[in-house]
Amino acid sequence: MSNARTVTELDFRMPEFRDAKPEDYEFRADGKIVRKDRWERGVRSVASAIGFTGRREWEVEDVVQRVREIASEEDEWVPLRSVDWPDVPRSAGVDLRLEDGSLLRGAFHEGGGVLSWNGNQVTFAVKSVLVL
Repeated sequence: MSNARTVTELDFRMPEFRDAKPEDYEFRADGKIVRKDRWERGVRSVASAIGFTGRREWEVEDVVQRVREIASEEDEWVPLRSVDWPDVPRSAGVDLRLEDGSLLRGAFHEGGGVLSWNGNQVTFAVKSVLVL
């Protein structure tokens, strides 16, 4: 059986390097081949992940500052089982991190550990709480 396609040098390359240009790569200290622009690409990925996607111009320090803010907010989350509900005022605003990783922002403590969001009692599996 014959195939009309001719084998080229590219067919022998590993898939991740198939269309790569050697001038875009370098050897890391451990001998692994890596992109020269991996740090820039990494910062751009982080910037995108934290919402800088619609902005044309931003500085690395802006990205670093936002990551620091997000990290400091992380310290304020309390595991649901550790919340001392009598100390949380009734109708206090709370954000909820669910077991699946999603967030419910703008929920309320109705008293006695009962939480509501958009006027409905929260029945989702809540992992942690941020009291506002």
